[in-house]
Amino acid sequence: EVAGTDLNPGGGVHLAIRPEDVLVEENQTSISNVLDGRVRTSMFMGSYTVVEIEVDGSLLIAHAPPQTNLRRGDSVRALLPRDRLLVLSA
Repeated sequence: EVAGTDLNPGGGVHLAIRPEDVLVEENQTSISNVLDGRVRTSMFMGSYTVVEIEVDGSLLIAHAPPQTNLRRGDSVRALLPRDRLLVLSA
């Protein structure tokens, strides 16, 4: 049970995070809250780059720095900072 929530041990959850809070790197050294994936698309938007990352069949959207040079098929690691995650019951 998680205090202040309706979550129960063994129950399913969904994680939510704002795209600008996802940290995307090709050589991420963090080992906690990191997902390995492949770039599906990368689109320069001026002040940021939208990166769609496929992780185990799911899609994660991140807003990376504008100088990001990721291409379709690149392997990346996405760091999800614990203090930026929202946990919802499934």
